[in-house]
Amino acid sequence: MQVAESFDAGNPPFDRLTQQEVEDIRAGADIGYFAPGEVIVAAGKPSGQLHVIIKGVVEVRQDGAMTALLRAGDSFDSRALVHGAAGEDFIAAEETLCHLIPRPAVTRLISRNAGFAAFFYAEVSRKLDALAGARRPDGFESVLRARVRDAQRGDSNVIDGGETIEAAGHRMRRVNANALFVRDGDRTGVVTGMNLSKAVVLRRLPLETPVRDVTHFDVVSIEAGDFLYEAILLMTRHDKRRLAVRREGRYVGFLEDIDILGLVAGNSQLIPGRIDRARGVEDLTVAARDIQAQVLRLHGQGVRIEAIAEITSDLNRRLLARLFELVAPPSVQSGGCLLLMGSEGRGEQTLRTDQDNGLLLAAPVPEPDLAAFREAFTRALDDFGFPRCPGGVMVRNPLWSQTLDGFQRQLRGWVVDRSPEAAMNWPSSGTRPPYPAAASCSSRRG
Repeated sequence: MQVAESFDAGNPPFDRLTQQEVEDIRAGADIGYFAPGEVIVAAGKPSGQLHVIIKGVVEVRQDGAMTALLRAGDSFDSRALVHGAAGEDFIAAEETLCHLIPRPAVTRLISRNAGFAAFFYAEVSRKLDALAGARRPDGFESVLRARVRDAQRGDSNVIDGGETIEAAGHRMRRVNANALFVRDGDRTGVVTGMNLSKAVVLRRLPLETPVRDVTHFDVVSIEAGDFLYEAILLMTRHDKRRLAVRREGRYVGFLEDIDILGLVAGNSQLIPGRIDRARGVEDLTVAARDIQAQVLRLHGQGVRIEAIAEITSDLNRRLLARLFELVAPPSVQSGGCLLLMGSEGRGEQTLRTDQDNGLLLAAPVPEPDLAAFREAFTRALDDFGFPRCPGGVMVRNPLWSQTLDGFQRQLRGWVVDRSPEAAMNWPSSGTRPPYPAAASCSSRRG
């Protein structure tokens, strides 16, 4: 193959060249062959030529994760030519042929042709912006721009200063918190679980001691709309691991150092605690948003998609198990098992897919209880952002929430019935039947 015959000057940025400049390119270029899997340009390494793909496919990878596919007519890597180091790996996905245009030829074109130079440097700028954008959301810089309200978790819990330290301990346990606001006349203070422990264990105070006696009234606080870096400075200056958060002059909760850690690192170990502490569907809605944000963080950090799916599925199962506990009446909880099917049941979920679940009951339950659960559970998943299943494979559908005996009769009926409806309900349509090989059970008992 001759370079003069194969080089296509109609692709940007070469469409900005004069005929003589195109001929100069053709005269000085060579052709390179790259085998499947071969690294053409490595991240952090310079490149002595601009590659223009003639045929084949080139994968663009950053930290092992594929970010783009380049095909015939695409060129790379402009950044390596200008800055002396590529920002990504360029790997042949299949047998690939490229024009190899020497760096001196490219620099001559940049100096002579303003249109070519503008396009070329715009491409370099775009790559640098994309690289910075991929790294910025998960780094410390994002925390400097975040607000306190983005990291604060939980609500404000207030106890009267005249209550006993025993009552304060029981309140903390009941609301699943480690700090309370204490209102004592015109002043407001903060008492923590550590304050209560030291009062009883080290100071040997009676459990009947008023909580005001162990409360700190020198509260260090911050506004919910302030930047997180201001919170970090306050924590450092006052040697605090926790700040009171104000909004419009009143206390609305606490910001802890572990909350900031969760925003910086996207630590999936923090989300289960938020799920377990949820006292209502509204709290779980916040946790559901955290799970989805975690997917984006992990992807931005180059975590393998298989690992992201496993982490996300585990968190979603925990989320739905807690939802089951919160909205299922006692009759449903005592004899019911929530079934997760489809991608959720197989542990393959990353983005929120259709609701694909069912309810298996050991014995019949009162119809009002069952109807209330079906509606509450589905409405909560709507709030979490899970689309409804077009085929109706959901708890709210009586076909998918019934007793074991009913399910068995229904499955036998689908096998015998040759109707389109039966075929749609059977696994061939993508619906997973409720048996352990294809579904996961999640309930209070696990």
